[in-house]
Order: sequence, then C-alpha cells, then structure tokens
Amino acid sequence: MDDNGLDLIKNEIVFFMEKSFQFSFVYVGAVFAVLATTKFELVDRLAQQLAVKPASVILVSLLVLNLIYITLASSCIFAILKRGHFILSQGGHTKLQALVKWEKFLRKSPDKFGRLRWNIDNYFMWSTYGLVLMLTFGAVTYAAVRTCWQTKVVAFSLGALQVVAVLILAASLKRLNAMSKDFLKKQDGEESRT
Repeated sequence: MDDNGLDLIKNEIVFFMEKSFQFSFVYVGAVFAVLATTKFELVDRLAQQLAVKPASVILVSLLVLNLIYITLASSCIFAILKRGHFILSQGGHTKLQALVKWEKFLRKSPDKFGRLRWNIDNYFMWSTYGLVLMLTFGAVTYAAVRTCWQTKVVAFSLGALQVVAVLILAASLKRLNAMSKDFLKKQDGEESRT
C-alpha cells in the first residue's frame, strides 16, 4: 500500500471520529431545542391539527431524534473499528507497520491499567448512548401511560427501531472485536515461533 492509501485510511478514521463526537454535541443541543419548543404555540397548533396532546408531539420528536442519533453514531463507531480491523489484517506491508502497532496497542491494555481504565476514552460515547436510551425508555413509558393509541404505536415503533439498531451495533462490534482478537492471537503465535 502506498502513502496515499495509508493517508486515506487515516483520514477516514479521523473523519468518522470527529463525526461521532460532533453528532453527540448536536444531539444534546437538539434535545434542549426540542424541550424548549414546549414554550411556543407552534407545538400546540401542530398537536391540535394532529388531534393529539402537545406532549405527544414532543415525545415523537425526541424519539425520532434519538433514532437518528443512534443510527448515525453507530455507523461512525462501526466505520472506525472496521478500518482498524483492516489495518490489522493488512499489516504485513511495511508501510502499515506503525498503524498495526497502534491498533495492537489500542486493543491490549497494560497490566497496570486494567481493561476498564484503559478504555476511559470510550466512556463519552457510552454515556451519550445511555442518555439516549434513558430518554427513549422515559418517552415510551410516558407514551404507554398518558397518550392516545396512535402516539403509543408510533412511540413503541420508534423505540423498537432504536433497540434493534443498538442490538445490531452490539453484535457487529462483538464480532469485529472477536475477529481482531483472533487475528492478533494468530499473529502473536506466528511471531513467537520465529
């Protein structure tokens, strides 16, 4: 692989990392914006035209926002890890050796740190995911208890789509992580024999 290809991979990883952080900040701002709309007559008029309570409009808006965030952030996380696995699996080339060493370093925590402290940089994303899932749970629960049947159907559908997206991400990350670990074990075994 030439330097241009290597730079392209590095630039893609940086791009997706930046986007995942940007989406998180935009998401938090958008949540506040949705909650702030309760003060405007626009929500009341829209709710009146839809023949639902204003709370239903806010709930559905939050759930749509959550689904968009989960989809975008999950795509970025998977893209980053997929490119990392590519670096590991194509690491036999001398131009990639520095990146291969970096990927190995990222995946193996030194004994002094432990796995939990080694991955502290990932807590930001998991806390944002936690916020999204808590808001989703709260919105779906509220919809189940205090809204009309149409809002319940929409809320449960949007909530279910989010759960499906999170489960797909978790399964994909688990599989990708296992593939990377297997590759590293195989590679470490070959290095120890030579």
